[in-house]
Amino acid sequence: MKKSTCFLLLIVSAYTFSSSLIAQWMKTSEPSGAVFSLGVSGKSLLAGTVNGVFRSTDFGNTWDLTLPPTVLPFVDDFAIDSVGEGSRNLFAGGQGGVYLSTDDGINWQAVNSGMENKEVRSLAVIPYSAGGSTLLAGTTEGVFRSSDNGTSWVPSGLTNLVVYALTVFKDEADNTIILAGIDTEFTGLSSCIFRSTDNGQSWIESSIPTLWAGSFAIIPNETNGMNIFTGTYFSVYLSTNNGSDWTHISPGLNRSVYSLATCVNGTSGTNLFAGTIFGGVYLSTNNGTNWTEVNSGLSYENDYIYSLVVSGPYIFAGTLHVNGGVWRRPLSEMVTSVENDSELIPEQFILEQNFPNPFNPSTKISWQSPVSGHQTLIVYDVLGNEVATLVDEEKPAGSYEIEFDASKLSSGTYFYKLQVGSFVETKKMILMK
Repeated sequence: MKKSTCFLLLIVSAYTFSSSLIAQWMKTSEPSGAVFSLGVSGKSLLAGTVNGVFRSTDFGNTWDLTLPPTVLPFVDDFAIDSVGEGSRNLFAGGQGGVYLSTDDGINWQAVNSGMENKEVRSLAVIPYSAGGSTLLAGTTEGVFRSSDNGTSWVPSGLTNLVVYALTVFKDEADNTIILAGIDTEFTGLSSCIFRSTDNGQSWIESSIPTLWAGSFAIIPNETNGMNIFTGTYFSVYLSTNNGSDWTHISPGLNRSVYSLATCVNGTSGTNLFAGTIFGGVYLSTNNGTNWTEVNSGLSYENDYIYSLVVSGPYIFAGTLHVNGGVWRRPLSEMVTSVENDSELIPEQFILEQNFPNPFNPSTKISWQSPVSGHQTLIVYDVLGNEVATLVDEEKPAGSYEIEFDASKLSSGTYFYKLQVGSFVETKKMILMK
């Protein structure tokens, strides 16, 4: 049960050669099987799976296995600790404890002293203070704390409970607040959220009467406070007083919610996504008051959305099914006016193979440009005749996707050419009617 509080500002330009845009989720090539967690560290997209940790640097087009299941299976969560200018510690937790990467998920080392046999379900970082950062691990035996990047661990005051989710934030007075979402089944407890104001040494039970809480998301409100959302066994709850009290806010979303993710719009506020059990993905643009299904392309077996994360121009969903895997969808198909975050500028030019291919009658073409400049994307037939100009304008560095509708063209082989400054690349596609 995963959380994402990923506040991102992106620039997404969506163009269409037709008046009809087919908006839907598409499955990435890897990883296959159950995906328990998703995370972003720098330009790395991480997927925690039953088969270890996979890493992608091209928004899920290709993946590398960097932490095999023989080392860490059932990877349930990621956490990031920023330790300096451009530097960060990335942690992964699963069955077998906690592992650390200092290069955005390429290499890993165990930080498991005292945690080797623990099943880690959630991770969070209390940011650097006078004594350094504190790493929190929610396990099937309660919350553990480490103040030395996992070299040693001690139990916190919350013990003998299954901790599905953790989140850390500052209140209006700059006090650190920690929330833990737990499973109350067989415990006799009346609430599934606990709250700590002393770095996890002691905990107070909050008021939220439902079976479990599996995810958190935080959105600043207009009064300089925080709207805190939690996904639970019974839909979504909201707290406006730093997690002390909770209100059920989504009567139209009568699903168990396993995962939450946010994306900030430049002009129209913050979007809140909810991943559900057998309901797919929902979107709210008004703090959870109303929800809209955004499920086109997701099959029934992949409606068990265990994790969500925003990366670049996409939202990604990890699904809990033997054939589940990672699915992605452009944010531009669901939200508008999204602005750029320089952290997400691509490192190189990439022109993707169109998908699907062969196609009938439409297909999508994606590309990345690490520089601003005049961009053209033109389609040619086998004789070199221009049949469509999809892009011809100045564009900033970023990642883009466009749909090409060839319903007025005959079957055959076509070529699409991207040019940005001196960069030119051409790929072949097949229209099969």
